Amino acid sequence: MPAKEFAKSVACEFGKELRAARTERGLTQQTLAEQAGIDPVFVSFLENGHRQPSLAVVLALESVLNVAAGELVRRVTERLSAVTDAPQSSKRTSRMLGATAQRRIPQ
Repeated sequence: MPAKEFAKSVACEFGKELRAARTERGLTQQTLAEQAGIDPVFVSFLENGHRQPSLAVVLALESVLNVAAGELVRRVTERLSAVTDAPQSSKRTSRMLGATAQRRIPQ
């Protein structure tokens, strides 16, 4: 999968995961945005796969949604693996995202 197409897939799958986490908690996009300190339009862009979040945004979302950033990355990796047909794409997805989800921040 070309890098540009892969980036779009990551954005789309992250958006789906973000929407699922938000709705599971009964939050509106407006409420999530206010609590995370980001623009509600940006939340919509994220959920629809039109933008990718910075690390700062992921960490802000993490605190509001009470889901670890690594867990969000793991879920996105699983979604990407489910939508890719070729085993090589799956391996690439795991290599590109899976390692990130397993890294630990030193205490």
